[in-house]
Amino acid sequence: MPTWYRYALHPRAPVVVLAVIVVAWTTWRLATLTNAPFEGPDMHVIIGTLEADHSAAAIASWFTGPWVQSDDYYRPLTSLVHLMDYHLWGDRPWGWRVTTTLIISLSMLAMAWAVWQAFGDRWWAVASAGLLPLINPIDRVPLWPAWRTDALCGLFLLIATGAALGRHPARWRIPVTLAALLLALVSKESAFIWPAFLAAALLVSGDHLRKWPLLLATVALTGSVWLLRVHLLGHPLLGSAPMHVNTPLEGQLWRYWAFLMGPIIWHLTATYPAYIGAPFSMLLPGFARVVLGDLAFIGANVLLIVSGLRIFAIIWVWRLIMYLPSLPFVAMFDFYEYLPMLGTVMLYGIGAVEAIRRIALRLKLQEALDHA
Repeated sequence: MPTWYRYALHPRAPVVVLAVIVVAWTTWRLATLTNAPFEGPDMHVIIGTLEADHSAAAIASWFTGPWVQSDDYYRPLTSLVHLMDYHLWGDRPWGWRVTTTLIISLSMLAMAWAVWQAFGDRWWAVASAGLLPLINPIDRVPLWPAWRTDALCGLFLLIATGAALGRHPARWRIPVTLAALLLALVSKESAFIWPAFLAAALLVSGDHLRKWPLLLATVALTGSVWLLRVHLLGHPLLGSAPMHVNTPLEGQLWRYWAFLMGPIIWHLTATYPAYIGAPFSMLLPGFARVVLGDLAFIGANVLLIVSGLRIFAIIWVWRLIMYLPSLPFVAMFDFYEYLPMLGTVMLYGIGAVEAIRRIALRLKLQEALDHA
């Protein structure tokens, strides 16, 4: 057996590779962060509010009313992270971007843990974690500190997912799931949809009978936080939508369908017709990238189905359900796709590992035939 193949089978190899990937990406990202001024109103509102009042009473008010940025949302944990950055960095943009980068680095570890717990394959976990910071819009989240609400919420939802979908019984699963879910709920309101994902994931995996107490506990916790939020803020789950969120329903559903189908829908409706209109442009590298992107999405889904319908179903349930809170907003900024994109990261990560394994197996068989 080749040396590299023996190394890949070593139980500690995935942990070493994961550590190298996380450290390398974090180092590179920190070295490339800029101190360019903040753009848009969000950060100026956050910093201005903290400058005006960051007393103990103001901090306490984030847990009994609006968060630091707006009257319509309940995000006390995110407010505390903003406060930490304000004390550490003041209004220096570079420092705020460092914190968001570290949140993404922790999310890579959480992604690896969630995939390993849910599916039991360490290399799937490593590949998913390694792809996390590379897929749009995740690669740009560190540049915009106001976008960290999604990153912070996603970090804790990944931990909750790993604990809840773990294949082996353990007493710590329920408390860890509930603790992580609570932290996600006080980071961003998108976490309120997560129990629906858990219910569907347990149903498609056939694990709902064994884990129904966990599911009921997550529903009870989410409902309690929702009632608290309504009591404190005086309005329903998401508050009143801003006036500029006016994308028609058909447009929202089209974007939803396009997201679920990866790049294929956009390519079929816009990209390929453009190339057909200029046939010589098919010889350019851009056309090859488009075709490879479509083949990669199709191939990843096929490999997941071959690897197990349970895995395929859970990942697609995540992509289907975790997109729903973003429906009115993604037409404005694509960072609202961050949470559902975590499922896409798993899709490509697992698909890449399975493709490599099948190529390696074929090469190994060919080597055996050559020596026969």
